[in-house]
Amino acid sequence: MGLTNYPFNFHILENYEKKVGPYKLRWQRNYFMELKEFNPDIVIVLGQSGFISNWVIMLWAKLRNKKIIIWACGWDSQKNKSLALLFKNFISKRYFNFADLILLYSTTAKKKFEKMDIKSHMEVCFNGIELDYYDNSMDKIERFAKEIKDEYAENKITFLYVGGILKEKRVDLLVKSYQKIQEARLKDSQLWIIGDGPELNNIKKYVANNNIKDVVFFGRIVDGVDSYFSAADFFVLPGIGGLALNQALYWNNICICADADGTENDLVIPNITGYRFNNGDVNSLYTMMKKAIDEFDTKNQKSMREKGRSLIINRNNVDVMVSHFIQSFRNLCG
Repeated sequence: MGLTNYPFNFHILENYEKKVGPYKLRWQRNYFMELKEFNPDIVIVLGQSGFISNWVIMLWAKLRNKKIIIWACGWDSQKNKSLALLFKNFISKRYFNFADLILLYSTTAKKKFEKMDIKSHMEVCFNGIELDYYDNSMDKIERFAKEIKDEYAENKITFLYVGGILKEKRVDLLVKSYQKIQEARLKDSQLWIIGDGPELNNIKKYVANNNIKDVVFFGRIVDGVDSYFSAADFFVLPGIGGLALNQALYWNNICICADADGTENDLVIPNITGYRFNNGDVNSLYTMMKKAIDEFDTKNQKSMREKGRSLIINRNNVDVMVSHFIQSFRNLCG
């Protein structure tokens, strides 16, 4: 559905951004006139305390007894226990306490906010993927997946990464861990990297200079990427991220990750739906990738794949998320 086809009135406002030290401040021009003209009963804002416009919107809503919902991930880019994070938490506590209801991506976020002593009512509304598309496209996706597997990795165990090639994504960590997999001469395997970004050339140079075999770079893929998930055996998230875990689990990938954006604690449960390694630790990631290979296609791994997919079908998807949203609106409106 295109933006012009939604059955309700909407306006698109441009975001402006300015970096101040370790923080990003954002605002929208002309938002206040739009807000007053629309005069909503409920306002919904993102859980980003650096969004200057949102402070004004929520203050306006409070003064007029409007209800406020904040939709938040609950993840921070600042390092734990840093002064930058301490100051951000000080500001964020006041920001989130404006809300009548906070809807959070994960149980990890809820625990974090409770620890920050935020008094607003909170509920976990699991972020998820849209499944309706797959109902009509499943056969096509799986046919292409078989072609990919036959062409690139027939009879090989495949590890997949999909995402931006940025420093914080730690694709370098994945490549170095896979290098150790190759050096250990385990079962035949292959590493697929899908994505683009400023670190891509450095990653490619490292692979070439160290003569790491069986690493395939596919570049950026949007349309058709589900077939690569379907063709792979394991999905590795070496750094930050989150939504790709949902997609991987739906396609029966066993996921390997460390700390990502908080959603991983609800999705990648050790030895139940995936494997977990220590943040930034090459040897720890190598150990989990080796374990994945050693246990490949065992009864336990088949169970892990089934349980991971079940999480997405029954909980972490857009239909369930929207239902939770709607019920929250009704509860607020009485």
